[in-house]
Amino acid sequence: KPVKVKLSPIIETPPQMETPKPKPSKNPPPDVIQAMKNYGITNPVEKAHFLSQCAHESLNFSVTTEFADGKAYENRKDLGNTSPGDGPKYKGRGYIQLTGKSNYNAYNNYLKNRGIYDDVLANPQLVATKFAADSACYWWKRIGVVTPLAIKGTTAADVLAVSKRVNGVNKKTGQPNGLEDRQNKFNNYWAVLKDNPTAYT
Repeated sequence: KPVKVKLSPIIETPPQMETPKPKPSKNPPPDVIQAMKNYGITNPVEKAHFLSQCAHESLNFSVTTEFADGKAYENRKDLGNTSPGDGPKYKGRGYIQLTGKSNYNAYNNYLKNRGIYDDVLANPQLVATKFAADSACYWWKRIGVVTPLAIKGTTAADVLAVSKRVNGVNKKTGQPNGLEDRQNKFNNYWAVLKDNPTAYT
């Protein structure tokens, strides 16, 4: 089903360097708070899952561009990368990394349908800056479709299921990368939201 999105202002984040020094933050930045409201991520359990996954993927909201050069994504037809240079150009960006030309193109069309005409297909760096939070919520709701998993519960099994949806599974370990950190971050956010369901709004 289509996700209803309120056309609230998108709060911009400053341009990020490729490898900034992480600055751990207990509180998500304003653009993340606003994006969660826009996309209806208001259930306290879902918020804890979403924030913990974003915090892990972005090193506590300090990195919005994948460290790797993206060459591993070259010629990945499943990602829509069919032209030379598509891999690096459309590597992971945002608090939850939007990856691949097809996903950038879909997000670009989605923004246009909302009356937002920034061209993220031509200027993919915008996903790491202006749309870092919005693209994460877009991925969560429309590509990953994580909400049904994220509202189920707060157990370790629930965190594992959400983590698998976000990160997949490492072939060597059989687990999502960084599972322990994802769990710890979830525990921290849930400890707050359990006592105060309206936190981070």
